[in-house]
Amino acid sequence: MAALLGALVGPVTAAFREQKDEAQEAERILAGLGSTRGAPIVLCPGSSRRQDYKRWPAAAWSRLALRLADAGRTPVIVWGPGEEELAATIERQSDGRARRAPATSLPVLAALLRRSALFVGADTGPMHLAWAVGCRVVALFGPTDPRLNAPFGAGHMVLVAPDGDLARLAPETVCAGALLVLQASGR
Repeated sequence: MAALLGALVGPVTAAFREQKDEAQEAERILAGLGSTRGAPIVLCPGSSRRQDYKRWPAAAWSRLALRLADAGRTPVIVWGPGEEELAATIERQSDGRARRAPATSLPVLAALLRRSALFVGADTGPMHLAWAVGCRVVALFGPTDPRLNAPFGAGHMVLVAPDGDLARLAPETVCAGALLVLQASGR
């Protein structure tokens, strides 16, 4: 029907050009996080203040980080305004095995995501930015509808919490999903 109205149909794509200074800043951040085993896995635990119902508990993020580290991966926590304490809590509860990235701009976050093996996060702007720049995504959904908000394209995984309650989504389930996406992508 959309085609009959003159709309473009087909795969959805996004194009965000990376500037040289953004690429350099992303490389500097990754180097500053210390030695990593392969491309990092970006963990994005936050959400906007008015959508805090999309937040998975900090303890769940910490358990996920520990499991990913045990699997030989490097989890990196990204965060936005007002989320520094949340990121610090996850880093602390994971015994430092999840590394907290410094504050970044959205263009630098995009550059970090381009250099990452995977993004794990809720239905938020950074999740959409991740798929838009070509990073594989494991998207965590609670009460929002993944049919409307899931990442576009193949190679991503959507995990829906039982009864829309993110607290009921087990870190072991998320880790298993993340490792499957990584295996399928060869990363």
